[in-house]
Amino acid sequence: MQSDFRLDQIERSLDDVRGMLIGLARKRDGHKPPVRTTLIRAIAAKALAEVHKISIDEVVKRSFRDDATLRLAVADIGQWHAKATTSPAATSVPGWASELANVDVYTGMMPSLAASSVYTRLAALGLSLTRGAAAGIRLPYPVQPGTVPSPWIGEGQPVPVVGFNITGGMIIPYKTAVMATYTSELATRSVSNFEAVLKQLLDQQTSIALDQTLLDDQPMTATVRPPGLLYGVTATAASAATTAADAAREDIVKLLAAFDPEATLPVAIMGTAQATNFDLLYPQASLPVLTTPVLPTGRVVMVDAADFASFTASDGSIDVSQSATIELRDDPTSSNIMTGTPVTSLWEQDMRAIRLLETLSFAMRRPGRVQFIDSVAW
Repeated sequence: MQSDFRLDQIERSLDDVRGMLIGLARKRDGHKPPVRTTLIRAIAAKALAEVHKISIDEVVKRSFRDDATLRLAVADIGQWHAKATTSPAATSVPGWASELANVDVYTGMMPSLAASSVYTRLAALGLSLTRGAAAGIRLPYPVQPGTVPSPWIGEGQPVPVVGFNITGGMIIPYKTAVMATYTSELATRSVSNFEAVLKQLLDQQTSIALDQTLLDDQPMTATVRPPGLLYGVTATAASAATTAADAAREDIVKLLAAFDPEATLPVAIMGTAQATNFDLLYPQASLPVLTTPVLPTGRVVMVDAADFASFTASDGSIDVSQSATIELRDDPTSSNIMTGTPVTSLWEQDMRAIRLLETLSFAMRRPGRVQFIDSVAW
């Protein structure tokens, strides 16, 4: 009996040690670099491999300390974020439940690179979808009945039944692409400098590209793009108050009152100058404000972020080229590149180009969840 008792103590001690080791391993894994950092490094690794004419694996080994996460990202940029090594949950593992919580919302390769974009920040607040049918994904939502009965009932009494009508739109996937050029000299500088330049370049260019479509008033173009959030939305009249503080307060109240039912998670979107003015007038305001350079001066948009849905097919790809001939325009004029202007040979000018491709889309789950005001007086 005594030997059995001792064996039982030893087994419990081993379980405790095993749990501590698993907990330490999970804490170590929790210090992995952010998604955006890994994506930037994956692009840098491909670019450096092309410049120095060595394998990407060799670049990861030499310049990024043979980072296992980066190696996985470079091998499969579209799917790496969904892959991870996990340990089974067990009550003998201290704190395992907290380790399983994933606070990192993956909204796609390009949105992750465009950290300052309104698109990325709305996607993190709303419904983020991955994969799905090529034709689109339904976005159902219940239409609440006029009255909702109380859930408290007496003993032996019938349970009230609430009937909801289910309706909803559809989010349709579309192909997106971003391309940026850089000189060979830039890629031959220190890895940290090259990484920093890429981070800024791709954030700025991708953010503007995403937000221009997100916040315009253009309709859907079949097989090309989704409708902008302002498509079909009628502007709310701006306040006629004579002081900036009164005008700002009345405009925000008007936008909030335009939601029916009221917004669950209202978010204001403004230009940087407009947001600065609002912050100076109401520094204690609790309303979340997102900024973007794509909105005209005087326009304030309000979105119920709880109804914003974004989609990524997790099929992102990164290509780096020195031999391509490209049209250096942000509005290419023809599918026949040789008729465009200006046309540049990357090889002749000793330049490189990075091209990002990904299937993305967005939509509002319900109509009437976007409002805006033009020509505000503050």
